[in-house]
Amino acid sequence: LMTLFKAMKAIGLFSFAGAVSPGLCHAIALAGPGDLAYEAKNRKLFIAAAKADAPAASDGLYALTPGSGKPVKLAGTGPDFHPTALSIGYNADGSPSLTAVNRHRDGAISIEVYTVLYDAKGTTLRSDSSVTGGLARRAGGIAALGNGRFYLASNPTRSDFMAAADRWLLLG
Repeated sequence: LMTLFKAMKAIGLFSFAGAVSPGLCHAIALAGPGDLAYEAKNRKLFIAAAKADAPAASDGLYALTPGSGKPVKLAGTGPDFHPTALSIGYNADGSPSLTAVNRHRDGAISIEVYTVLYDAKGTTLRSDSSVTGGLARRAGGIAALGNGRFYLASNPTRSDFMAAADRWLLLG
């Protein structure tokens, strides 16, 4: 068996990565971080932060420039904004588009689409659209495409009981 493995390795069917040195890992002091999205063009890490047990004033979207230290809460979201998932896409003009799943205080779910604006004052958001509906009721993950388009991972079950049964009993 070892001879077969060595022969397959010799002809290039297996390759091994060299030694990998560990990178630096830093904790980000932020209450309720839920999801991350990196925007490579402008080197920004976006963080969705929302306390799961009780909405708080600190809930929102934050931007962090790697190496800068502390994340900065972004202006441009509404007062009842508690993001649980987010994704970055790009609009036709090349500007970054940030799409987030928002869980309102009353339990309603909406998908919020923002254009990310960069200027001398910093990073801000401009609201482009808000989408609500039955398919977003139990939204999980999201993948932004840009120009207000996105894919949403969701459980479309209308009944809370059936949604719990689907989740815990692995139905359908």
